[in-house]
Amino acid sequence: LGRLVAMVSMTLAPFFNGAIVSLLTHITKGFFSDDVQEQVMDASKLMQRRHVPLELRRRVEHNLRMQLKQERSLGFAPALLTRLSPSMQRELAVELLSCTVLNFPLFCGAPVAFIADIA
Repeated sequence: LGRLVAMVSMTLAPFFNGAIVSLLTHITKGFFSDDVQEQVMDASKLMQRRHVPLELRRRVEHNLRMQLKQERSLGFAPALLTRLSPSMQRELAVELLSCTVLNFPLFCGAPVAFIADIA
């Protein structure tokens, strides 16, 4: 009887361990998958197949990574703005765009209300 129990447990152990590994893989997949990194890797593989020089490949990867991260972070902004009052929307837009708008000499001395209307 002892041998039978040992044989059954040794037969079922790999299935049990496989089920645990599979379950953990599905659970942790959401934590570790990064769509930005996946897109950058796809672009990198394409450039490598096309024999793009390494320096250009690195610059493209860096630029693509920055653009995708910025796109992801800015995708949240319209949903945020719709939940705010018009005056708060204007104030937040001025703050978010001030570094860009105030780089133009035309807007350096402009009143805040004017810049808010532009934003």
